[in-house]
Formats: sequence, structure tokens, C-alpha cells
Amino acid sequence: MNRKAHFTTAATGLVLGLASVPGIAGETEYRIAEDSVIQTTPEGAVGSRQIIILENDEFGNQRKITIGSGGGGTQGPQPCDKKKPVAAMKCSDQVLTGVDWQGLDLSNGWFDRADLSDGKLARSKLANASFIDAQLRDTDLSRAALVNCDFDNADLAGAKLAGANIVNASFEGADLRGANLSGATLVNAEFEGADLSGATWVDGAICRDGSDGRCVK
Repeated sequence: MNRKAHFTTAATGLVLGLASVPGIAGETEYRIAEDSVIQTTPEGAVGSRQIIILENDEFGNQRKITIGSGGGGTQGPQPCDKKKPVAAMKCSDQVLTGVDWQGLDLSNGWFDRADLSDGKLARSKLANASFIDAQLRDTDLSRAALVNCDFDNADLAGAKLAGANIVNASFEGADLRGANLSGATLVNAEFEGADLSGATWVDGAICRDGSDGRCVK
């Protein structure tokens, strides 16, 4: 899957490069906060010149984005390792049922069509991760950081999302029947076509059967 984004600075609008970014659909302009620190590595130091952005997000967390000059990509995807998970893992189409990845940074990962049912991902950081068509039945994502994530058409029936930080995430067409979102923070979250029947909404209310795209209480 190849998602691309233009990286610009909010202050100057300068386009820094074109980079592949998991979790951002299509070709999208991605604006860097004005207080970000921008560094460049010398030619040849890492094979080719790179731009490194240390961005402070809206929650006060700092993340590092590396872009190759002239349209290079972000740091390449890592092999999927169930026992030693790291950020930017490419785990699409993998069977990963029952994994215990609590509290880990799995940002920029590819999990499309993967089976993560019954997994333990509580308190994990999953910024810019993609879970399109993934199986996440009864998976524990409570208090996880789900920023810029794509869960389109994913099976999240019975999943635990209580207290999760869900920002700029898409759940279009997802199965969220019986899922628990109590206490979750929802900012720009999309649920178009999602089945929320029997789900526990952020305020603790139970969504009625037939709740399609929104919680009918």
C-alpha cells in the first residue's frame, strides 16, 4: 500500500518532500507544527540527504519523521516480528492472534487484513497505523493512542477501546458491534457505515441495534 503526503511547514508553506506515510490515505498535504525542529543530514551520511522533522503534536508528544530528499520515503518498513515488535512493521496478511503488545510503540505499522483477534494492545502507540480489513475481534485497545489510524472495514466486534485517544481515525464500514468505547476521546473520527449495534459509547450509553454510522441511544 502506498500512501503519500506532502510535508510542509506551517510557517512558510515550504514543501519539504514527498513521503510514503502509512495511515494517511491518498496524496495529502501534511502540515508540520510551527514549533517543530527541522534538521538535515549531510550528503552521504545516510546514503542520501535526508530531512528530519521533530514535531511536537497537540498532546505535547514529540515524534520524529525522516524524509529522503527529492521525494524519498520515510524510514523503510521493518519485518513483522511477533516476539520483538517495533514501529513501522509490515504485518499485513499475518496471523497474530493473542499477541501481547501492551504499551509498545507500533506507529507507522501496516496491519491490513492481519488477524489480531484477542490481542493485547492496551496503552500502545499506534499513530499512522493501518488496519484496513483487519480482524480485531475482542482485542484490547484500551487507552491506546490511535492517531491518524485507518480501521476501514475492520472487524472490531467486542473490542475494548475504553479510554483510547482516537484522533483523525477512520472506522468506515467497520464492525464495532459490542465494542466498548467508554471514556474514549473522539476527535475527527469517521464512522460512516460502521455497525455500532450494542456498542458502549464514550458516555457509557449502549447503542441500539441498527446503529449505522452513529450511536443511536
